[in-house]
Amino acid sequence: MGLLGHEDSTGAAMASSRTKPVKAPPPVLYGKDFARLWDKNWAFFDYDLWPFIRRVVRAKAPVGRDWLDVCCGTGVLAHLAGEEGYRVTGVDRSPHQLAIAAERAPEATWICGDARQLALGRRFDVVTCLFDSLNHLTDERDLARALRRCAAHLKPCGLFIFDVLTAEGFQTVWRGADVLRDDGSIVVIEAQFDALDQTGRCHVTGFIRQRSLWRRFDEEHVERAYRRDTVEGLLRR
Repeated sequence: MGLLGHEDSTGAAMASSRTKPVKAPPPVLYGKDFARLWDKNWAFFDYDLWPFIRRVVRAKAPVGRDWLDVCCGTGVLAHLAGEEGYRVTGVDRSPHQLAIAAERAPEATWICGDARQLALGRRFDVVTCLFDSLNHLTDERDLARALRRCAAHLKPCGLFIFDVLTAEGFQTVWRGADVLRDDGSIVVIEAQFDALDQTGRCHVTGFIRQRSLWRRFDEEHVERAYRRDTVEGLLRR
C-alpha cells in the first residue's frame, strides 16, 4: 500500500482513513527559465501590435489615463502604454514574468494574481488582455469569470481590448515543431491542435547553458479554442 492509499478493482485511487487526498500542484507555466526566453523570443508580438492598440485607444478612450493590463506577461505592452503617459497596472500569475516586467517598467504597478479573481478595488479607463492569454482558460466557466472580472474593473464608458484564438488560428500557428537557438539557450517548441476537443497543446523543452553544462526545463501549455459566437454570448451575460 502506498502512502496515499490503495486502488480498488476499477483502478480508481482510494484514500485511506488516515490520509487526505492530495491535490496535485498546478503545472508550472512561465517559470524562471522560460520567462526569460519568452521575453527574448516572443515579445515582438506586443511591439508589433502596439500601433494598432494605441490607435484604437486614442479613438475610443481619448481622455482617461488609467490602464490595466491583465495577463501582462513581461510587461512590454504596459511599458509602451506608460511611455504614452498612461498610469499602468499589470497583473499576471507568473512571478517570474512580473520580475522582468518590473525591470522593464519600474514606474508601473505590478500585481501577481489570477484573471478569474481580479479584485483590485478600483476601475480603469482601458483594460487589455492579449496574446491568447484567455485561451489558457480551458473551461468556458473560467473564461466567463475572467471576462466578468475585467468588465468589473472598467470605468463607465471604459474600453476593453482582448483577443481569443479560434480553431482557425490554432490550426494555422499550433502545428509542428520549431527550434530556437542562441549562444546560451536552445528551446524546442512542439505544438499540435486537436480539432475534436478544440484543444491545443504546446510542449516546451529548453536547455540553458551553465558553463560547460546544460540545464533542462520542460513546460506543457494547454489552451482551448473558442468560437466567436461563444465569446460574444459570454460578453452579453
